[in-house]
Amino acid sequence: MLGMAQSLLAKSLGRVGDPTHAIPPCPLPTPAAFAAHTRLLSWFRPGAPFGVHRMALAGKAVG
Repeated sequence: MLGMAQSLLAKSLGRVGDPTHAIPPCPLPTPAAFAAHTRLLSWFRPGAPFGVHRMALAGKAVG
């Protein structure tokens, strides 16, 4: 369930950054698009603001 939440959040953040490319094609068309995609994914690694472990701990704290 947290994985689905992360996926939806990533898609939403991606749309905010570039509404015309909600799901980036593979391979990414330009170095700038690749850099933006990599930056977005870095927000979801363990220990990052939207990482699954941090999200689980936040959910546990809320109840």
